[in-house]
Amino acid sequence: MATSIEFVDYVYENLKPLGDIKCKKMFGEYGLWYKGKFFGCICDNQLFVKDTSLGRELLGEDILYASPYEGAKEHILIENIDDKDLLKDLVISTYNELKK
Repeated sequence: MATSIEFVDYVYENLKPLGDIKCKKMFGEYGLWYKGKFFGCICDNQLFVKDTSLGRELLGEDILYASPYEGAKEHILIENIDDKDLLKDLVISTYNELKK
């Protein structure tokens, strides 16, 4: 199932307060960048963020893992896209932990 543009727009609007968010179509789905670092993707109308220790710490027991597409490493699956504060904290902490 391909991602709908409405879902991409919804995720983007929730991430937009961070500033410097880029969403680009890649291989039929969408990649996400914050301040130039790739931190996640949108696949099959689901938001995935790279797995980091800070992300795991932030989400605690509520963390879910899934592969965004066949053969991909597991990412953190974000089900509550409406929690903008948590989403902001997760993206920033993931960005801070990722290598340049």
